[in-house]
Amino acid sequence: RKEYYSFIKTSATAITTSNYYDMKNSGKTSNNKDQKSPICHLRWTNIIKTVELKENSPGLLKSTLGGGDHNDSSQPQQPQQQQQQQQQSSPNTQASLAPPSHKIILNQVSGQAKPGEILALMGPSGSGKTSLLDVLSSRSVYQEGQIYLNHSVITNAPSKIKALKRKIAYIKQQDIFFDHLTVKDQLTYTAFLRMGDDFSKEEKQQEVNKVIQLLRLTKCQDTPIRLVSGGERKRVNIGTELLTNPSIIMLDEPTSGLDSTSAVALIQLLVSLAHDHGKTVVTSIHQPSSAVFHKFDKVLFLVDGCVVYYGTPSDSLVYCDKLALKCPEGYNAADHWMDLLVEDSAIDSDERHDHDDAGAAAAAVNGGIGDEEENVGLVHHAFPISLDRPEKGEDTTSGVTFAKDTTTMPSRSSKTQKVTKDSNTILGKTVLQKVLRRMSTLTVTAPTHLLDETKRKRDEYRFKTTSKAKLINHWDVDAFAQQIEDAFDCCDDNESKASTGVSHDDILEGSEKKFNTSWATQFQVLLHRSLKNSRSAILTSINITKSVALGVLTGLLWLQLPYTEETVPDRGSFLFFAITYWIFDGIFEAIFAFPMERAIIFKERASGSYHLSAYFLSKTLSELPTRLILPSMFWTIAYWMADINPRFEIYLATLGCTLLAVLAGESYGLLCGALVMDFEKAMTIMVVVSLTTMAAGGYYVKNIPDFLVWIKYISPFKPGYEAAQRLVFDRSVPCDGSGILAEYCQEEDGQTSVGTMVSAEQVLKFLGSEGTVGFNIGLLIILVVVPRYLAFLALKGKRGEERS
Repeated sequence: RKEYYSFIKTSATAITTSNYYDMKNSGKTSNNKDQKSPICHLRWTNIIKTVELKENSPGLLKSTLGGGDHNDSSQPQQPQQQQQQQQQSSPNTQASLAPPSHKIILNQVSGQAKPGEILALMGPSGSGKTSLLDVLSSRSVYQEGQIYLNHSVITNAPSKIKALKRKIAYIKQQDIFFDHLTVKDQLTYTAFLRMGDDFSKEEKQQEVNKVIQLLRLTKCQDTPIRLVSGGERKRVNIGTELLTNPSIIMLDEPTSGLDSTSAVALIQLLVSLAHDHGKTVVTSIHQPSSAVFHKFDKVLFLVDGCVVYYGTPSDSLVYCDKLALKCPEGYNAADHWMDLLVEDSAIDSDERHDHDDAGAAAAAVNGGIGDEEENVGLVHHAFPISLDRPEKGEDTTSGVTFAKDTTTMPSRSSKTQKVTKDSNTILGKTVLQKVLRRMSTLTVTAPTHLLDETKRKRDEYRFKTTSKAKLINHWDVDAFAQQIEDAFDCCDDNESKASTGVSHDDILEGSEKKFNTSWATQFQVLLHRSLKNSRSAILTSINITKSVALGVLTGLLWLQLPYTEETVPDRGSFLFFAITYWIFDGIFEAIFAFPMERAIIFKERASGSYHLSAYFLSKTLSELPTRLILPSMFWTIAYWMADINPRFEIYLATLGCTLLAVLAGESYGLLCGALVMDFEKAMTIMVVVSLTTMAAGGYYVKNIPDFLVWIKYISPFKPGYEAAQRLVFDRSVPCDGSGILAEYCQEEDGQTSVGTMVSAEQVLKFLGSEGTVGFNIGLLIILVVVPRYLAFLALKGKRGEERS
């Protein structure tokens, strides 16, 4: 046993001499140039994760076409006496089991990922592979279990969890990027954001070039990401994470959508990162080819959230042979495993019909009938393997050993006592140290009802005869978890520190900063990236053509308006139309800003790339120039064609009011998009809000009911329109006999006088203008600032789905 543990430590120590950045030569990491990149041995035991299921209504098909009968007549009904017996045998079932609205995603999952090795998580769809990766990367909550990094328990330790997240590169299945950026742009922005400020610009650029060469991206480095192939896109995703020199690399289905050749090349790259650069690589993969399958160092098979095998790919076939599930000659081992784990629904239906009595017996066992020894004996009757610590001379490559005599396998209680007794003396560990370590792990112990539910879920397979049920029944989760924990106990921190120069505690409790770069650096880089995004998304040829064409057509409709009584309403309508259109344009462009970038925001924030405030400020400021250029082009063309006011300073002032109104409308769009990150819902809400505030904007409705008068003060339409009116009508208007301003053009005898001058204040009173220019501009500024601040708070309160 000592030799076994020594083998683990020796293998882990040997791989620390090389890493991605060639530590021996450069001595750099992403945070400190003088530190070595520590190795990371990741272990986890008895991970339990549940999710709450929402109750679904029967639906139209089941309630109408099905006659409203929700019972499946094809399923055999249990006799009433049998149901009563089950209820009596387990009186505390409802109180002791997990709520019916919860589903178990991970069922006491244990395993480990060693430095210098690549671990593959395999299983059919829905087996829990992605959920396990989310848990191990600290991006998802779980209800029970322990996670260890080297010699530290990180469960229930927020500071250690954050430190672990900074050491993990989590590459999700979807390759999320700004598609218009080139490959080199994406890697460069990532390097400048996530590599420390102690690196110069030249050094960061050198690292980008190294990654491009390592991942064979030289030919496509200047190609927009939207135009590269699937394999190149995946390698860009990996390169984005490698720039931070992570100790642990996790990948979710990296070969999805790739052809077999690209998949083999990608896996070979991961193997190189593990073997040659000392990375701890964990990847989920659905059904690899034979060439890919045998490149993995270890595999962990999952089905229905349960572990059914952990070990080397070659030993997995030996394991199948021991269970009489032999793989045919020349058949792909991965395909054979999938055949075993994917259950035929027709077979399962027949088994339910044939084993009703056996199912009742299982329910009785779960309910507590009989003593504990009988239950243990029933479980061990089908177990042909032993997970005890291997003795000298036994094969330790797979982490499990096969029992020589399956009929004499020890019970769980005796096995646990044996392991506990021996582990007290491993490598000189004292009893006090073990007790203290055990006490530190008791803070997250799950309620008994949750453990009972996981065991009951596994016991559902006990009386089935399918290959999937056989594999679940023959894997001792408790013994395997005990083996992982004992390996944790015998880890010698002093020896590891002497060999690597880095203490286990220092790895997670060092003085690492939350962000590698300063806020100013983050803002500068994000502003540059956002400006490029905005320029490519907003200043397109189609948008420029639209603004110019609309300006010309609007100018033709209001062409060279004479400054007389008859054109007073026309000038007012021009101002309202122009301002209203561009406010709507700003609202419905901004409403998609955050929802469209939601996945990128959550991904980069989860990896600790930048402060949210740096992103938000750079995002809003970067769109100001591009967002205001289009309405400026429109206003310049239409204003002078319509001859609204010949004074140039009035043109500039009205343009400023229009742009402020556009920014106020954009603020409302940003707020709605941050609050409701769903396109359909956000659009619905914004249509209602924008049309209501437009109606209260002072052009359509003059007499608003008192209980709704407050709407006009939160409307972005009204202050811009009112301020522009007061600026345009800056002088008296001559009467022309049209009768528009009849009440002001009549003389004392009641006759209309042509040529009588109507003062600017009388014109504004006729138009119903309210407030001064200063008041309306001040109100616009408030409507620009306050909704944006609320949008920031709303965005800050959002959490990514992967962190829920």
